[in-house]
Amino acid sequence: MKAPVLEVKDLSVDFSGQKALDNVTLKIYPSEIHALVGCNGAGKSVLGKVVSGVLKRSGGTIRLNGKKVNFNTPFDASRHGVVISMQELTIFDNLSISDNLFVNHPITHSKVILNPKKMRQTAYELLSRFHITVDPSAKAKNLPQAQKFLLQFARCLLAKPQVLILDELSASMISSEIALVYQVMEECRQNGMAIIYITHRISEVVSITDRVTVLKDGRIAAEAASREIDKGRLTKLMLGETKSEHYPKLPVSPGEPLLELSHVSNRFLHDISFNLCRGEIIGIAGIAGSGRTQLLKAIAGLDEIEDGDIIYISDAPKALRREIHPLIGYIPENRDKQSLFPDFDAIKNITIHDLKKISKHSIIDPREENIAGSLMIKRFVINGAVPGGKISYMSGGNKQKIVVAQCLHSNCSIYLFDEPTQGIDIAGKVEIYNIMNELVRNGAGIIMVSSDFSELSGMCDRILVLKEGDLIAELPAKDTSCLNLLEYFI
Repeated sequence: MKAPVLEVKDLSVDFSGQKALDNVTLKIYPSEIHALVGCNGAGKSVLGKVVSGVLKRSGGTIRLNGKKVNFNTPFDASRHGVVISMQELTIFDNLSISDNLFVNHPITHSKVILNPKKMRQTAYELLSRFHITVDPSAKAKNLPQAQKFLLQFARCLLAKPQVLILDELSASMISSEIALVYQVMEECRQNGMAIIYITHRISEVVSITDRVTVLKDGRIAAEAASREIDKGRLTKLMLGETKSEHYPKLPVSPGEPLLELSHVSNRFLHDISFNLCRGEIIGIAGIAGSGRTQLLKAIAGLDEIEDGDIIYISDAPKALRREIHPLIGYIPENRDKQSLFPDFDAIKNITIHDLKKISKHSIIDPREENIAGSLMIKRFVINGAVPGGKISYMSGGNKQKIVVAQCLHSNCSIYLFDEPTQGIDIAGKVEIYNIMNELVRNGAGIIMVSSDFSELSGMCDRILVLKEGDLIAELPAKDTSCLNLLEYFI
């Protein structure tokens, strides 16, 4: 048997004390397509990013061709022959298609001077392989979303990798584009390349891969030859035992409507309609490319809509178009970069979104600021909130409470949670759930995106299923299992 080209042993990754990967051991061989599957949050993308130098590992070893390696950056990994196409687009919209292709591997004369003629010729040849029939000098922003992912794939091939990691590459593609991806992957496999293929599509595992590894909760649940495992067995391995988990959802009778979406469309969403009532928690289920986060951004006013209406229902109904409605609280997935000021203390972070409430004659009143912030800290039991102390040292759960407190300080009545418990320990999750209960009991409405399907079933009243920008199902949460939701995507 051939020696593995890539071997990871006892690989571990910790995020804020939570294990995203826990002693993972895996071997990848030349000329094979190795599927990596698991539910959202299982650790698939984390594994790919660690192997390719995007993330740092907490423990374990990585060997390439038998030699220990320690990649500090994706460029370092690429130089050694390990390249990743991430599920997040890494295309520079304002650069040309050609510049995007050669940004990491320019073609030069004498290793110094760029060779634009050769780059243009190579770009045409590579783009035609992916059926992209546009001028390489055109701006990348003009490409459709799926073709941007194909461009990202093409850029990886320019590095001539030994190991290619494709993370949810086909998630936003139509069948003809997916077939093209399969064709190029097979050509790469026949030329000796090893491919780690991360996917939610169970049908892909059987049809195009050689082996499959199932991850669950950061650990390897199973490994098998793809031809020896069927869809039902894979699904059960991904979900684990179907035991119910406790979620402290309180029964609240929905009240009057707060928000209405009518035939909303933009470049990510297609004809979305639903409403949100007071006292209601609506869950959004989807996978990469489904439009989950884009839906929240459209509601918040961060992404412009091209058709339809988003109406906040109050005494004077108002369409949300270009700005965040003052009574909408958006709690983004990346709270550290999008909501918090790491060098400020908890009180300043809580009050900063509505300074008028703590100001007199347009000047912040430190006493009012301290009273308002301290009340929220006490109300949400925010631990580690030291006056003057930076919040960058606080736990993920306490940071999440601060973001919610920001919105409550601003008297929001609609809350948009994007992955509210990601990277938070069990006790912290229950505290966030209890905060959500308090919000809806006091008449707020919540829309929650979560990769944890059991969380959606346990904490929501209704679940909306998004797939490739389409709303394909609306389900009562109490009658919907994780398996029911997963079946929409496999």
